[in-house]
Amino acid sequence: MLKLTRTILSPSDPNTQHMIRGAIGSARKTERLRKDVYRLFNIHAACKAQETHDSQPTKTSTISSILENAPSNVFLDSLPKNLSKPFIIETGDASKEVKSKINDLLKRGQYNLVLNALISWSEAHTADEFQELLSPREFSYVMEKLVNRQAWVYRAMGTENVIKDDYSPLAPLALEAKDFRNGSLGDVHYDLTVRDFENLIQLESQNCKMDLASKWYQRFEQRYPDNDHYSRMSYNLWLLRFYVYGNAESRNWKVDGTLTNRGRRDRKRSMFLSHAHWLELFNEFAKNQHLMSGNSQFSFEKSSILAVMGAMSHSKDKAQICKFIEGVWGIDGKGRLQKKIPKDDPRYPDVDILSTIVVSLIYNDQTVKAMIYLNAFQEHYNIELGKDSKQLWDMVFDWAEFLTRFSEERSLQFFLKNTDTKVGGKLNPSLSKAKSSPNFDYEGFLTFLADLQNHRTRLMDELWTCYKESGSVLSTRAYLSRFLVLRDAKDENGLFEYLKEITLELRFQSLPEDAFNYKMSVNSSKRLRVLYERAVRTLIDFKGEAGELELIEVVVRKWATDAEMKTSLEDYASENYSRFEARRKEREESKLMKEQEEEDEKFLGLMV
Repeated sequence: MLKLTRTILSPSDPNTQHMIRGAIGSARKTERLRKDVYRLFNIHAACKAQETHDSQPTKTSTISSILENAPSNVFLDSLPKNLSKPFIIETGDASKEVKSKINDLLKRGQYNLVLNALISWSEAHTADEFQELLSPREFSYVMEKLVNRQAWVYRAMGTENVIKDDYSPLAPLALEAKDFRNGSLGDVHYDLTVRDFENLIQLESQNCKMDLASKWYQRFEQRYPDNDHYSRMSYNLWLLRFYVYGNAESRNWKVDGTLTNRGRRDRKRSMFLSHAHWLELFNEFAKNQHLMSGNSQFSFEKSSILAVMGAMSHSKDKAQICKFIEGVWGIDGKGRLQKKIPKDDPRYPDVDILSTIVVSLIYNDQTVKAMIYLNAFQEHYNIELGKDSKQLWDMVFDWAEFLTRFSEERSLQFFLKNTDTKVGGKLNPSLSKAKSSPNFDYEGFLTFLADLQNHRTRLMDELWTCYKESGSVLSTRAYLSRFLVLRDAKDENGLFEYLKEITLELRFQSLPEDAFNYKMSVNSSKRLRVLYERAVRTLIDFKGEAGELELIEVVVRKWATDAEMKTSLEDYASENYSRFEARRKEREESKLMKEQEEEDEKFLGLMV
């Protein structure tokens, strides 16, 4: 059987995990397991009632004390009628009852409770006892639901993590596979099914642990030696190979800096050196897929398109990406439609496919083509970038902003190398050192920096316009990227307009407390507020760096949305006042020195 382990599971009440373990940790037989399920429901209901009764965290740690302190009326009123009734242990098929309860939890989205139960049962029971409740096939089904839920939560949390606020409404469902064992739980033999391997490989890959995901492939191949594993491979196992060995998931793509920026990105949580070129993986798939499907010819559909294009992009095969787009959807590199596929074709593009196309091209420095295809697919295939396009905008803004960053130091090295300029024998000279060299084209370097900034600004402006016109649901990643571009460009006027745009969005997000999505709206508003205050602080920095200290108070007074923010901004200005004052003195001294040098030159001119 399988053992599960929990690392960062976060139920709503910190004592819930302890209570579940205490409630079912000693069970050994099927009948006891069934009772544990009922107790699990009752404990959860009691905890919910206690949360409603008292907003302060409970300090009790036993089931009896929680049930004793929870007011029965609040408890009953907080639950649907079918759940507020006491659970009666009846004779009958315990397995069916347990499966019914698990299914009910999954339908209601109580994934953490299901995971808690599976963890506790796998730790407390032998495989024989466990399988009296859930067969291997049924267990694989439940695990698939949990793995897919975790993938959804990770995608949804992506934007919140980069904003680094404390307002996330999502509870991480963290599954780890490090205690899975292929062969035994105690002294009872248990063979993993193909579906188990799918779950394990997907779990490790979405946890960014490609080395462990590849080991499950190795175990699968060891179980069926002499290439017999090819005939056992499911369609999902084939596609997962593109994600593990081809690194097809864009959030796992690695960047070791660019020609003009040292910025590095690598979200994988382990060292993995066994990546393969997409064509190698595809040839292996094309050669052997008939053993699984029974068909000699393979036909693309959405999931295979996403996997192959992702691996193609990671392999940096930009030419093949464009050929693939024209071959499948009939759109050439200039955005012209050569041949349109019908709507009932399984390859018909949607927002997910368009997102993969655009991100793949941006990742491969093809930003112009990315925008051409973004517009062309909307025009020729009527893809609406509305409420379902949040993930597209999240990914597009994320990669576009990151890959267009540049630093003065790195840009200088690139400029010197490409202009074949030698500066005093120094390998990586500073800008001040380079300026003192007669060989250095300072004006040309400034023009180069301006071109980099213009390219970054134009691209992000165009993306921002497309995003605003699309009517998409809120993407805080888009707002964050917009802020970073304006900040780096030191665009004061742009930041003031940005504050106005956030103000309008905050009004749009404002909903009455009885609205069904009120909680989501509140959390979106709080994240926007974080960005709003960061933008005002940046304006304070601009005024301080420019020596305009008297205008800081004006900025705070005009743009603080409430007393709390006003106090926070005043504190920030006060903390940085000495830095601003020192900077102003430096500017004044520099100005005086420059004026003195000009006077000296005039005097020397008169003496000649």
